[in-house]
Amino acid sequence: MRSRTPKNRTDREVAKAIALQLPDVELNSHHGTMDIRVRNKLFARFRAQSKVLELMGADGSWQQVALEEIDRETLRTLLIDAWAATAPPQLRTRHEAELRARVR
Repeated sequence: MRSRTPKNRTDREVAKAIALQLPDVELNSHHGTMDIRVRNKLFARFRAQSKVLELMGADGSWQQVALEEIDRETLRTLLIDAWAATAPPQLRTRHEAELRARVR
């Protein structure tokens, strides 16, 4: 029997569900890494069997987030930031204000 994630904590499935709510996002995998992409551009990834999510930063660097130590709203904000750093300008302009309004 699988244990349930506490309401304020996250896991891989929660992170995937949040990411898939963002515009034009799809899941992919490559060499044991699950990728999260916007219009085929990578903005988040999980290593195989890892509880760490790696997110693209605005400066192009990667930051690591321990899923067991972050609440859902903070994770959502970080995923939106990574999505915005990667999404094509037209797509970002069309959706960013709406996405950020949902977080508040």
